[in-house]
Amino acid sequence: MTKPEEILWNELKLWREQGVVIRRQRPIGNYVVDFVHLGSRTVVEVDGRSHDEVRSAYDEMREADLNAAGFKVVRVSNDDVLKNLRYILDNIYSVLNAEESD
Repeated sequence: MTKPEEILWNELKLWREQGVVIRRQRPIGNYVVDFVHLGSRTVVEVDGRSHDEVRSAYDEMREADLNAAGFKVVRVSNDDVLKNLRYILDNIYSVLNAEESD
């Protein structure tokens, strides 16, 4: 895992105390996702600079495949994890709660 992924993982795994189980580095179809909450079928991907232009077509295809498999993909940047961790955590938590209440 990258440093931002480690930082995010250290926070996400604490959610287990509240009954929110998030898995890391899980295979889904042909891909290994950074994090997944299986209950709400939400994938969280942490993207670095390599995802900006070079990998954008691949990322779009990957996201379309994950969507077709019934997963919602939430993308966060390395910079946001490092600079706005609380915002990122609040956003992920909101997405999970919105999915569970549907």
